Amino acid sequence: MSLETYKQQQITGLQDTLRALPDSSEKASLLTMAEPLYRRYPAEDLEPQSIDQLCSRLRFLFTELTCQSMDTVHVKCVITSEASSIDFHDGAILVVVCPEMPFCTSSVRGELNRLGADIKALTSCNMSVGVDPTGRIQSVIDGDASAYRVSLLYFELAQLSEELSIDAIQASISHVMQQVTSVVTAFPMMQKQLVNSQVTVAGCSLMDSVTRTEAGT
Repeated sequence: MSLETYKQQQITGLQDTLRALPDSSEKASLLTMAEPLYRRYPAEDLEPQSIDQLCSRLRFLFTELTCQSMDTVHVKCVITSEASSIDFHDGAILVVVCPEMPFCTSSVRGELNRLGADIKALTSCNMSVGVDPTGRIQSVIDGDASAYRVSLLYFELAQLSEELSIDAIQASISHVMQQVTSVVTAFPMMQKQLVNSQVTVAGCSLMDSVTRTEAGT
């Protein structure tokens, strides 16, 4: 049996376990999260894990997700031995929740590499969420055009060295996410300004036609 086939069997087993739970808003959210989250999880890292462990990880991430406002960036790093609810990884865990935007996973992974953190596994997905009147995330829902969208990033790290603390990781990743948010937010304005500049250059009579063409492209 290939690892990918095994992974799909694990995801199916997890979904069957979740369907057997009593009906609740949490059950519906967990079912919606399960496939996109574990589809991108490394197959070789799922092989030694039980369905109960997959479910525990899913519940942990759902709890982290629903603690947040849909328009803020949340960064949390925990030592698994200090969290009694975590039985699916031995080391440290980093979770990032933010409004949906590009470049998140690669930016966080690059910063963890720069810090010297040993990444054992990672997964990420974009999800549609339901929110309460204050903007706090309440549920994960099947996507539609009007739904709020968030990005969920999950990293499993090896035991941290004495030189690298969870506080240092949280501070560094929070700073990186601020930079990513700033760039992504400013990009539409930059595009608009570029178009305006191209129009200005195209109509400039002080340049010859060759220079205008080069400057406009």
